[in-house]
Amino acid sequence: MVSVVRPGYRSPIRPGFQVIPDGWEAHHTPTAAGQATGRGRLVRRGDLVFDPATNTQTHTWEQVWPADAEDTPIRVQQLNRTRTDDVADQEITDHDYRVMFPRGCDAAEVGLYVEVTAASDGQLVGQRLRVTDVLLGTLRWQRDLICTDDVG
Repeated sequence: MVSVVRPGYRSPIRPGFQVIPDGWEAHHTPTAAGQATGRGRLVRRGDLVFDPATNTQTHTWEQVWPADAEDTPIRVQQLNRTRTDDVADQEITDHDYRVMFPRGCDAAEVGLYVEVTAASDGQLVGQRLRVTDVLLGTLRWQRDLICTDDVG
């Protein structure tokens, strides 16, 4: 395949050749999607609501993405960053995760939560991971989020 040369994309090793060919993202998107073995959605934490039957307060949750389906394929990978802090004389440990959403996910923002709805790891199902960073890039075939399990 011969690539068309565009300014700013010239190879320093092979002058006259485009380093990254047109359609590279679209070509890799199916591979990334194939690695999404779980399911989940982006949700926003809402107001506290009192439940008189249990005498407890719980938050409401509003689904943000996907808007047209119950959930979407995702991949969750724990990163090797664990933090332990003393909070009110209790030791609290939280972990960071990289969560991959499909490339078309444009609603991701810091402060939302990833709610895992299906995974081969049963302990992950039902977890809500708080989004702490949305990774951006000029070349991407998935939407990567950095999340924490610190329940916010």
